[in-house]
Amino acid sequence: MRCAMGLIALTFLALVATAQDAAYAPSENPFQNEYDFSIGRVIPLKVDVQGVRLDTLTLMPSQAVEAGKPVRCEVELVGNNLTNGKVQLSTVLLLEDASSKGLVDGRLQLEAFKVKANRAFTQRLPVSIPGEVLNRAAKVYVLIQVGF
Repeated sequence: MRCAMGLIALTFLALVATAQDAAYAPSENPFQNEYDFSIGRVIPLKVDVQGVRLDTLTLMPSQAVEAGKPVRCEVELVGNNLTNGKVQLSTVLLLEDASSKGLVDGRLQLEAFKVKANRAFTQRLPVSIPGEVLNRAAKVYVLIQVGF
């Protein structure tokens, strides 16, 4: 009986581990995808780029959003480097209108950063965006290059 219960528990744990891994879709390097966008919305990425798991991306203003004024913002990228080596992540965001047309001044090239081997990360990167671009943005095209 104990052996059967142990086998059932082991099978359950294996299924949970597999389900968690399946939650991350494999992706080409660089990772590219378009998402619905709204200010402060947490965007679930859930992709694995050659052993680097990208969980979420959020663009948050640190001041009031007003048309005609630049707005200081912070982009937060959360993930986990499961590789045995240091990686460098380079990120570009393209803010788009509802028809997926890129907005003038909506291209955001973020500062590249490094993540040590086998480490989770939460990286916050500053950007400045015109208020009218933030107000018009309905989609964001995300491009993340992983360098080894």
